[in-house]
Amino acid sequence: MISATVRAAPGEPGDAFGRAFVVIPYPLLLVSLIATAAAGAWGTTTGLAPIAALAVAAGIHRWWGDRRPGTPLARAAWYVVQALLSAGLVVLAPLFCIYAFCGYFDAARTLPRRARTPATVGVAAVVALGQSGSLAGVRANPWLYVVLFFVNAGLGPLMAYLEERREADIARREEAVRALGDEQRRSAALQAQLLDQAREAGVIDERQRLSREIHDTVAQGLIGIITQLEAIDPGDDPAGWRPRVARACEVARDSLAEARRAIHALGSPALAEDSLPVALEHAVRRWAQACDVEALMHVDGTAGPGRHDEALLRVAQEAMANIARHSGASRAAITLTYDDREVRLDVRDDGRGFDPTQVAAGTGLTGMRSRIVGVGGELHVETAPGSGCTVSAAVPR
Repeated sequence: MISATVRAAPGEPGDAFGRAFVVIPYPLLLVSLIATAAAGAWGTTTGLAPIAALAVAAGIHRWWGDRRPGTPLARAAWYVVQALLSAGLVVLAPLFCIYAFCGYFDAARTLPRRARTPATVGVAAVVALGQSGSLAGVRANPWLYVVLFFVNAGLGPLMAYLEERREADIARREEAVRALGDEQRRSAALQAQLLDQAREAGVIDERQRLSREIHDTVAQGLIGIITQLEAIDPGDDPAGWRPRVARACEVARDSLAEARRAIHALGSPALAEDSLPVALEHAVRRWAQACDVEALMHVDGTAGPGRHDEALLRVAQEAMANIARHSGASRAAITLTYDDREVRLDVRDDGRGFDPTQVAAGTGLTGMRSRIVGVGGELHVETAPGSGCTVSAAVPR
C-alpha cells in the first residue's frame, strides 16, 4: 500500500533540490576563500586573519541554521545574519561574491514568499559589489556597478519563478501519490468486498448443489421404495408381493450408495465404473421395473467420456422420477445423441402433460435447469395438457 507523503520544505531531507541548496554553499565558500588567496588579496586588504575568521563564522552559522530550522521568524533572523556575513566577506574580499550568490538559494528556502523579492534585491547588491571590485571598484566605476546590479537583480524573479515551478511540480507529484494511495485503498476495500461476496456465492452454490444431489438421488430412491411398498396388498399371494419387496430393497441399496457418495466424494458410483450410456441404461431398466413403465433407450452417434456426464445422468433420473410421480405415462423413450460439439439427452413420455406456465415452485425442473446451465448447457421442456412431455438437455462435449 502506498501512503501519501508529507511535503518537505525546501532544504529539508525530503526535497532533493533543497538538499542541493544545503550542500552547495559550503564548497562555494571554500572556493571563494581559495580564489581570494590565489589572487594575492591578503596583503592589499585587512589581511588573512579577519577574512578567515569571518568565513569560518559564516560556515558555522550556516551549519547551525541548517540543523535548527526553527520558526519562520527564527529562519528570517538566520537569513539576515547570513546576509550580513556574506556582505562583510565581499567588502573585505570581492571574490567572495561567488559565495554571496548563495543568498538567492537561502531566500528561496528560508523566507516567506512576500519577503523573497526584497531579499534577492539585497543579494544582487552584494554580488554586484563583489563583481565591481568591492568599495574601491564602485568608487572608480559606479556605472559598472549599476549595470551589474540590475543584471543580478534580474536573477531574483527568475530564481523565484524557478522555485515556484519546482514547488508546483513537487505538489503535483505528492498529489498524484496521495491519489494513488487513495485509489489503492479503495481497490483493496473493493477486492475484500468481492472476496466476501465470492465466498458467500460459493456457499450458496454448494448448498444448492447438495440440495440437488440429495433430491436427485436419495429422495428419488425413497419415492421408488414407497411406490413399491404402497402397491403391496396384504392379502396378495407372496409370489405377488415378493418381487416388489425385492425391487424396493434394490432401490434402497442404490439410494444408500448414492447417499454415501454425496457424503464422501460427490462422484457418481455408476459413472465411476461405467460410461454414461451404460449407467443410464441400468438406471432406466431399474426405473422401468420399479414404476411399471415401458421404457426404451437409444444412443445415436459415437459415445465417449464427457465432462458433464453426471449432469446428464442426474437430469435423466429427475425426469424419470417426474414421469412416475406426475405424468401417469405408460411408455417413455430416452435418447442420447452424440455429435462433435455436444451431447443431447431427450426424455419423452406419453403422459398427461401439463401447462408449463402453471408449474408449481419446487426443485424438479428448477434443479434440472440449474444443473445444466451451471455446466454451460441448455435445457428445454416441451409439453401441453394431454400431449405428454419432452425434456431436452444439451451440454458441451
